[in-house]
Amino acid sequence: MKANTTHEGITIRGQDGTVAAEITPQYLVEEINKAIDDGYLKAREKAGEIMFETTNKGNQMIEKFEQKASRSTTQSCGVSKVDDEHVYLNNTDTNEIQFGLQMGSGTGVIAAAIAGYAGTGIGAVILAVAAVLVSLGASRVGTRNHGCGIIVDGEDEFIEPQDCLEPC
Repeated sequence: MKANTTHEGITIRGQDGTVAAEITPQYLVEEINKAIDDGYLKAREKAGEIMFETTNKGNQMIEKFEQKASRSTTQSCGVSKVDDEHVYLNNTDTNEIQFGLQMGSGTGVIAAAIAGYAGTGIGAVILAVAAVLVSLGASRVGTRNHGCGIIVDGEDEFIEPQDCLEPC
């Protein structure tokens, strides 16, 4: 089972309104299929919808992210969760994603990592956010994290820092 293109692409604009990157549905499909072909994800159908799950190989990649981040971060501020439009990644999880991007991880691997951190399945919001993160890259993720993690909007294509609720 592979992913299929069914919706419009994503255009990421800079603050001045110029197009910084475009993510087409075909690109997303190719990245998902690459993650499936490389053994990081598996797809299954449930109640008429395609669901993606990480494989053992995908989980090992996530563990590598976690090990790297745990060496560089002793505590974590912010929250990791997913709502209808946004993905919130705490400081530690943001650092792990940044490391994964530095290692050249694609959309499928980043989506699997986000789903693992948020304790949820891989859905449209997570795939869109993963594509935005891959498109913008590790340095953009790093500059937006001020120590409390980030908020990523996959529809409006923005990354902003989370506000720290408590001193870290």
